[in-house]
Amino acid sequence: MNIRTIGEYGKVLEAAGLLKNRVSETVSERTVSQISCFSREVRPGTLFLCKGAAFRETYLSEAVLRGAVAYVSEREYAAGREIPCLLVRDIRGAMAVLAETFYEHPADFLRIIGVTGTKGKTTTAYYIRLIVDTWLAENGQRPSALLSSIENYDGVSRTRAQLTTPEPLELQKYLRIAVDAKVSYLTMEVSSQALKLQRIGHMKMETGVFLNISRDHISPLEHKDFEDYFQSKLQLFSHCRKVCVNLDAEHVQRVLDAASCAERVITFGTCQEAEIRGSGIRMEKGRLCFRLMMPGYEGEVCIPMHGTFNAENALAAAAACFSIDIPPQMIVKGLSTAKVSGRMEEYKSRDRKRTVLVDYAHNRLSFEKLFESVRMEYPGQPVFVIFGCPGGKAYNRRKDLAQVADRYADRIYLAPDDPGPENPREIAREIMSHFHRKRHACVYVDDRGEAVRMALEEAEPGTILLVLGKGCESTQRYADGVRPCLPDGELVQMALDEYDRKHDASA
Repeated sequence: MNIRTIGEYGKVLEAAGLLKNRVSETVSERTVSQISCFSREVRPGTLFLCKGAAFRETYLSEAVLRGAVAYVSEREYAAGREIPCLLVRDIRGAMAVLAETFYEHPADFLRIIGVTGTKGKTTTAYYIRLIVDTWLAENGQRPSALLSSIENYDGVSRTRAQLTTPEPLELQKYLRIAVDAKVSYLTMEVSSQALKLQRIGHMKMETGVFLNISRDHISPLEHKDFEDYFQSKLQLFSHCRKVCVNLDAEHVQRVLDAASCAERVITFGTCQEAEIRGSGIRMEKGRLCFRLMMPGYEGEVCIPMHGTFNAENALAAAAACFSIDIPPQMIVKGLSTAKVSGRMEEYKSRDRKRTVLVDYAHNRLSFEKLFESVRMEYPGQPVFVIFGCPGGKAYNRRKDLAQVADRYADRIYLAPDDPGPENPREIAREIMSHFHRKRHACVYVDDRGEAVRMALEEAEPGTILLVLGKGCESTQRYADGVRPCLPDGELVQMALDEYDRKHDASA
């Protein structure tokens, strides 16, 4: 990163229409060697950002003591009187602009594919990454980068993701590392919060993918209503040269209208009008199969994953890769080996009498699609489900998920799923209040692993157990902080091992 002065950063903010005051000549030449919003990371020469609803003046005091050269804020603080203040109209907008400038606009040197939607972002991003990497390997090039809700890969190292889309400073750092590592392509999930809070700044993407939209993330901490959520999602298009739109999605005309600002709109779906089209969607021997039709190609695709709804994600990935001129044969080859950790992972007991599916499904749309697919793939078999709802946000899920489970599941086990500031029992009690048909076929269990063990023992032969909501996540958020936990797949395997030992002994 180039060393810039306070004055230069002031000019950048002024050009963006964000700066409210003037930078005095006496301080404008002071150099900035680092930008941070974490006081504990401040060292001499740091430009400190006062951001977030939880910001406290004591953080600025610590930053000053550690050697901050100036601070950026929407207001002046007494704690910062010893150092200059860059007063801004919008701290989040300022943070994005400053991050892009500090890391020298790395997005300009990458071909980025961004994926948004209520469900399927992670699976689609992994499908895209796998296709891109298959194609790059054929051409002797190094693998692409990834920013997802599971993991991040910047061309150098892999790290577990903390946010679906990182905050600006972290995001631009990832992109810079990728550029310096000679990575050419990057696939990233783009959340509604990232768009609403300007985390991606002014960066341009090669292609944006709009999967679907349904009511979710409605809470005081996220979106005040569905319109706010929808509008945030639609902002993706202003960052994209080309866009891929799912013609099977709800509110599709409104999505297409918003997408018209792009240079090129590519459509996908199962309807005849779609440019990238799938038909004959079915499950065959544990594989998702369908016929893929796209300009210059028609043929069968088989993906080693459960869930007919994943055809939507595969078509989205095909459309995105088509937009960057990857040959159809490479698209099919990439999809043929596609698997995603914590997404429709199948586990079976040794006696084959118990089948468990682990999936990240956590909102109404993903629940409906999953249950419909399970009923299609396992007709007439009992379905048990384990799930929970987060605390402090997305309050609509408690009713939404209850209604879907009430309609499809034969037995329901409620267990903690990031309860945060709330008591998980109270969350479960609220979920239960929305049951009607299955009011007496529901139980709350404090531990997800114990819930799996109970379900396996109580299930009759042929039962399909769905463990939903956490996927491969290895932490739980409680009122006292983040606690480590085993991913659902590991909990399931441990419970199945116990079940196998018990039933092998009794056989």
